[in-house]
Amino acid sequence: MTHAAFALQKAVYALLSGDADLTSLTGGPRVHDGPPRDAPVPFVALDPVVTRNADGDIAPIEEHSLTLAVLSRAGGKREVYAITERIVALLHDADLALDGHRLVGLRAERQEVRQLADKKSFRGDLRFRAVTEPLV
Repeated sequence: MTHAAFALQKAVYALLSGDADLTSLTGGPRVHDGPPRDAPVPFVALDPVVTRNADGDIAPIEEHSLTLAVLSRAGGKREVYAITERIVALLHDADLALDGHRLVGLRAERQEVRQLADKKSFRGDLRFRAVTEPLV
């Protein structure tokens, strides 16, 4: 059986990389599984998923913390906010099909946008909480 965190990340990647509006906002297919080296900006990177056991009374369930990063050098926060807004619209309460698991819920929990030390780049971090259970 596929690990729930991998199935979740695979489904999120497929949804984001297949969205025409997000592709337009990033100027091309710029969703990456992890932070890329020397990639054109802006881009979206899926950070590692942190998983914890949250077994319920009836079924084994897992809670996942999924973080996505957006990097921009457009000279301000506007581009980062536009991209993060689209990501939240796509993922918050999304009904994603996961290999070997059922997605019980997917919620946006936190968003942070900040200027980086180089004073040219802006980074947005989005954190989502997902709950999964295995298919029986």
